[in-house]
Amino acid sequence: MFPGADDRKHITSGAVNNAFGEWVLRVEISKDVTIHSLRHGFATHLLEDGVDIFTIKELLGHASLSSTAICIWLIPLPVLSAPPTGM
Repeated sequence: MFPGADDRKHITSGAVNNAFGEWVLRVEISKDVTIHSLRHGFATHLLEDGVDIFTIKELLGHASLSSTAICIWLIPLPVLSAPPTGM
């Protein structure tokens, strides 16, 4: 999917992390951000937009729903903690 400098090989995760780290420094982001931060942000926005956890699981490539649930549990959304209306 992501060819490296040699068309016969894919770009490595280390190369992605290095490039991301260089851009973080270049644009002077002061927070501690990582590629994992992007994944978490992606999942957060999907959940905020009403995407179900099963779809998010598939998009993140998790084998287990519990991995996605842990990620979702860390998202501080009022939607997740608010009691159902009409009760």
